Amino acid sequence: MKPRPRLVVATSTFPRSPDDAEPDFVWALAQGLSERFEVTVVCPHGPELSESETWGPVRIRRFRYAPLKLEQLAYVHGMLPALRARPWRLLLLPGFMLGFAWALRCEMSATTPTVLHAHWVIPGGLAACLSGRLRRSDKRVCTVHGGDVFGLGGPWVDRLMGRILRRFDKVTAVSPAVARRVAALGVDSARVVTVPMGVSRIFDAPVDNTDRRVARAAFVGRLVEKKGAHVLLDALARLRATQHALSVDIIGGGAQASVLKGQAHRLGLTRPMLRFLGAQPTEQVAAALRGAQIFVFPSLADAHGDAEGLGLTALEAALAGCVVVASALPANAHVWTHDETAILVPPGQPEALADALRAVLMDAQRAARIARAGQAMVRSRFGWPRLVAAHADVLGLP
Repeated sequence: MKPRPRLVVATSTFPRSPDDAEPDFVWALAQGLSERFEVTVVCPHGPELSESETWGPVRIRRFRYAPLKLEQLAYVHGMLPALRARPWRLLLLPGFMLGFAWALRCEMSATTPTVLHAHWVIPGGLAACLSGRLRRSDKRVCTVHGGDVFGLGGPWVDRLMGRILRRFDKVTAVSPAVARRVAALGVDSARVVTVPMGVSRIFDAPVDNTDRRVARAAFVGRLVEKKGAHVLLDALARLRATQHALSVDIIGGGAQASVLKGQAHRLGLTRPMLRFLGAQPTEQVAAALRGAQIFVFPSLADAHGDAEGLGLTALEAALAGCVVVASALPANAHVWTHDETAILVPPGQPEALADALRAVLMDAQRAARIARAGQAMVRSRFGWPRLVAAHADVLGLP
């Protein structure tokens, strides 16, 4: 029997366990691709984690980059927010990049993979280049998720990212907005392919779910500036002032958690109107979305220029049967059609968001129509079987 080709995945974001609250799209893709190849994931170590383990057919190798108590760059709601929340963590970056590069060097020297698939230009793509083993694989692909090219900027950073990406055979971008940013870095557009991440079927639920609470909304995401939770709180206060009751569950953790709780207190937003539930495992997030009528996705470009690349949580919510009310950012406008599959509002405007939420509460038929159309769109465009096949095509494997 002919051995399957080897695939090494380099990523800075990966779940700590299969049911972790950490974003799981890289794991879902690796799991899907494991039906065709031998997959090894190289990702960061952290407290209470093994340096090597196997989840089903996928081998996981975690690299060390600091004493255990100081391994604080991964698994803390995103690397950029972690650095902004505690600038001293910048001191960990050299060790992180060297540890990442060394782990890739060792893995690729030992296995000589058919394909290297790096996620995020920095750190995944940079670590692959620093490893000195980039040419050990027959093909090299880098996936750009948005936070890397939007969250990092400046002339010298742009030049560095462009040089990194030009060393890869193919670059996949999770949305056309991300693909345009990649092209602006000097990458030949013929080498850039738009392939989004997918949505797990665990979120799929009937729109007419009888357990769905008509006046409950959900927000799921890291509590950082670009996710726009502060805009949602202002909008919720405006709704309350007009006697339109809407209860909101905020699911997620991050650097702005205490700031947002202080804002809610000042606005008089208390339980049961507003609940901060913290980070939750995937099953709990899915249950919360299936119990809500509305998903609020008020993301915006933050003060550092960081913006959404795709917005997987909104896709998950639509699959769960929610009406998606989202900011009209370029990445969102590509996915959603206003008043057909979602309701789009100007980013950073609490008044417009409050008006949109009020409209959903006042017109149940319109809400149900949009929810059904949004769910159908996600099922057809963002199912993992289809997207695993699309990624396999880019990776050049059978």
